Amino acid sequence: MIKVYLFSAMVSFVFALTPIPPAHATELGPDKNTSLKIFEKVSKKRIQELHQHAKRNGYSTRYGIFANLQLNSGKKRFYLVDLENNTLQEEALVTHGHCKEEQEGVRFSNVAESNCSSEGKYSIGKSYYGIFGLAYKLHGLDKTNSNAFARHIVLHAHECVYDQTWPTEICESEGCPTVSPKVLQKLKSIIETETKPIILWIYKDPSNTSNIVH
Repeated sequence: MIKVYLFSAMVSFVFALTPIPPAHATELGPDKNTSLKIFEKVSKKRIQELHQHAKRNGYSTRYGIFANLQLNSGKKRFYLVDLENNTLQEEALVTHGHCKEEQEGVRFSNVAESNCSSEGKYSIGKSYYGIFGLAYKLHGLDKTNSNAFARHIVLHAHECVYDQTWPTEICESEGCPTVSPKVLQKLKSIIETETKPIILWIYKDPSNTSNIVH
């Protein structure tokens, strides 16, 4: 597997050169019948906790986004959930930070210039157009991600994130949760029509890994 590093002013990516999706790759969007299996993707307790937190603190109680970085990055581990009906609106691939390390997997850090993902809840803030186009500022709501805004951790898209599941790890970021361009456009239609900020929760949960998409 050949890895290529993309460097920019704020973000670098490493990804495998595999231009043709494998035959078993699944397309963008939630799987069939996932409305019946939402709690196999995200625990009921976690969904309820986010909903309650949003209600208490003035965030959107309609939608929540969950990213279980326990899963391999080639799997769909980014979930847009309708909190009112407990249904899965979208599931997709998402990057994690490389932490300036060669090893695969995720290590969390809240330290500036660590290039790691940070665990915790984020409020999705204002949009802007940066070096990768449309992006949304992220405000850390927990002690574990309190430096997110200062670290320029944002939600954005990159073409190295596929719409299909992938047999290996995909590209890595400098800590930003990065999705495919198609997914970001779908999120845009929801984020920008909600009157209250949507919460994104990044975490690692080994208990919700049995029904991942292969």
